Amino acid sequence: MKKIHLLLAVTTVFIISSVFLTIEASANSALVTSLENQQKNLLKQRSELENTLVGEMSGATLEEKSVELGFGKPKDLMYLTSSEQVAALR
Repeated sequence: MKKIHLLLAVTTVFIISSVFLTIEASANSALVTSLENQQKNLLKQRSELENTLVGEMSGATLEEKSVELGFGKPKDLMYLTSSEQVAALR
């Protein structure tokens, strides 16, 4: 009789632990799925930002922005000759 009670108790513990582990595995699986979805969204956002950056860094766009900010091509150029001393040692 004691063997049957012991066997029943051990079996009950195994069943309860099996159910508990199944629930934990399911919860962890949901968390992993959520993290994978976040990773997918972040990779998509990164790709979009990289494409935007490449578009913004093109030569034509940079030239256009520089003209808007007043850094256009100069109208008058002055060249300095190298014969004139700018600084001298004393």
